[in-house]
Amino acid sequence: MLARCELFCGQWQTHFRDLLHLTDLSPYLAAMETPPNDRWIQHDHGPHSSRLNGACGRSIPYDRLKSVDEIFDVAVVGAGPAGSVAAYAAATRGLRVALIDRQAFPRDKPCGDGIGPGAVHIAQELGLDDIFSGDKPVHTVRVMGPDGSEFHSTIPPIAGKAIQGYVVPRIHFDKRLFDRAIEEGAHDYSGMKFVGTEISGGLRMVTLQGKDKSQRRIAAHLLVGADGAHSVVRRALGVAPSMRNTTAIAMRAYAKSDAFSATDPDCPQLLFAFSRDLLPSYAWVFPTGLGTVNIGVGGPLAEIQKRGQNLKHLLVTFVGQIRSQGIALEEPCAQRAHHLPHFAGIPKLVHPRAALIGDAASMINPASGEGIAYGMTAAASLIENLPTEVGDGTALGSALIRFEQDFRRTYRMHIASSIAMHRLMHSLYFSTMFIRSAQRDPVVLRDGIELLFGFGRVRVLTCARVLRSGWSRSRDRE
Repeated sequence: MLARCELFCGQWQTHFRDLLHLTDLSPYLAAMETPPNDRWIQHDHGPHSSRLNGACGRSIPYDRLKSVDEIFDVAVVGAGPAGSVAAYAAATRGLRVALIDRQAFPRDKPCGDGIGPGAVHIAQELGLDDIFSGDKPVHTVRVMGPDGSEFHSTIPPIAGKAIQGYVVPRIHFDKRLFDRAIEEGAHDYSGMKFVGTEISGGLRMVTLQGKDKSQRRIAAHLLVGADGAHSVVRRALGVAPSMRNTTAIAMRAYAKSDAFSATDPDCPQLLFAFSRDLLPSYAWVFPTGLGTVNIGVGGPLAEIQKRGQNLKHLLVTFVGQIRSQGIALEEPCAQRAHHLPHFAGIPKLVHPRAALIGDAASMINPASGEGIAYGMTAAASLIENLPTEVGDGTALGSALIRFEQDFRRTYRMHIASSIAMHRLMHSLYFSTMFIRSAQRDPVVLRDGIELLFGFGRVRVLTCARVLRSGWSRSRDRE
């Protein structure tokens, strides 16, 4: 047991050292643009548009603007939670915003549909908490361990406050946020595909393409890439896609069921299953409150490919396991797989007159698959850091650097803890010990939930409690 304790502590130290580079942003300062000298002309497009200046406040060359349809302060590509929150926050500041998405809304998005406490909190701070009106909050959780053990618990308060989350199908949740951004004044560019971008005259030129293959060209002082795991903006900025070993893959489906009634206090609202086949990831059953459940499985992409596993087969097996426990599920439908680029591969976030947020920036917790909270938080922080004159290239460049520094500094220990937890969950021994400890110890349960679905971190006291639980169990077996 002593050897296991030494290995456990040594693994945590190693994973934290691996993440120390996260706050080194010195290479990014050199990437800021240098404004060109050219023939300039000044424009004013009304009270809702900042003066159309290039970097350092200089005016924009006329010959660069002839082919531009419209000019914006901020162009957001991707109208998921991160993109819509960025557009909403920018519009509330009086900035002229284009909200771009290749699909029209409402549209489906493969996801577990869980809206964690972190996302709920930032929605409340932005005055968007009414988007959950009519939804049933989540208060209880059931966890099944890899050794067959399980427990059912009310989600404990964190920092003395009751926490809550929701399960809202993304077809509804994303539409609500998108509508609020448009109502606040963002310009609707849904149904338009992002094709490419370049900097010209101190502006980001953005080329869009409609479903009829017609093209439009707009310009913006800032381009925000929030277009998901396979971000086209990320590639256009020269950022490599997430690697296999820093990406997870999951499959979601819906099934009719009344076994997880949101109105029945005796029924668990969320079910997590950590099976031997899926470690370090898990399977889940989340009730939508609409007479259906979101059911899915997931795991590290490299591991699943290495094992030759098939997500559809894993999902069918999990559905069988749930039914064998007497839980009624009709035949799953709407099966869709999706990639989850996670924090272990987080790239450079800021670029000349551009920034990446959300899944496009690999802002996903590798231990839980949660990403909505990070995307929404990063979006709000990015817009909050913008200068009054977004046309001032020097001020904008400094603001973008500050945004990335703040994000990495604020979530550095959380990111390190999430990656460490993800790696340790590969171990059947550790995952079993952690789940059993959470079953017995409310402190471990609280810190585990905060790490997986909030912004918590691994604490020395929690590690000691987990180790003590494992030690006590070993002695009990003896």
